[in-house]
Amino acid sequence: MVFSAEHFAPIVHNWVCWAAPVHDPVTGAKLGVIDLSTTWDRTHPTGLATARVMARLIETALPHSSQHPSPLKATHEPGLAMTLLSTAETYLDGQRLLLNRRQTEVLALLALHPEGLSLEQLHAMLYGDQAITFSTLKAEVSHLRAAVGGQLGSRPYRLLMPVATDVDHVLALLRRGDVAAAVDAYGGDLLPGTNSPALSELAEYVAVAVREAPLADPQPDAVVRYSELAPYDSQVLEVCLATLRCAGGWRGRHRQPG
Repeated sequence: MVFSAEHFAPIVHNWVCWAAPVHDPVTGAKLGVIDLSTTWDRTHPTGLATARVMARLIETALPHSSQHPSPLKATHEPGLAMTLLSTAETYLDGQRLLLNRRQTEVLALLALHPEGLSLEQLHAMLYGDQAITFSTLKAEVSHLRAAVGGQLGSRPYRLLMPVATDVDHVLALLRRGDVAAAVDAYGGDLLPGTNSPALSELAEYVAVAVREAPLADPQPDAVVRYSELAPYDSQVLEVCLATLRCAGGWRGRHRQPG
């Protein structure tokens, strides 16, 4: 943060600027810097935190490629692999599928319900009480079936290939008590902006589960990682720090200046 006359150039002494670096999420290399600037009289205590959050959002939105490999894609196992947390990407047998938003939502619901869904169930989970006809959903499923090479059964609708999602991966880590790995794998909200009531409910469930995990088991690495994901959630950091201080763990294991 650079405030008013702290700027080197006098021409911007009436400005306040907040900046945060953007890093490669895999290598850690610095890719650039995001800056937010306004006049000094419009300064706000959350300015720096906002810059940091925006830098983090950019990092999580970077496409997974040879430079940014997805943990699910890196397995090279046959079948469907979906990343739904923060950034939505779908791979079939290692090849990326180019799907629109609605197709991604339909595929996500089927991937998260391997037992299959009836037309009525899928319609309710996808559209809720919106006035969308069953014919519209059938058309979406038909296009999706073609995209996955016919590996989508009917009555009930279900996927006919091995399926892996980062949502199931995070929840499995939480069930095993591997809090640090779960928080690290979380990355962000499930399909932000989705209109699907079922996916919105699941997004809330996963977010709460990830938040509650470091509260119940305040592993220092998990607490630090969560504070980077949710810098405004000071309660998690405060509760975890208090717990660790009472246990004598934080002071002995993590000495920080100041």
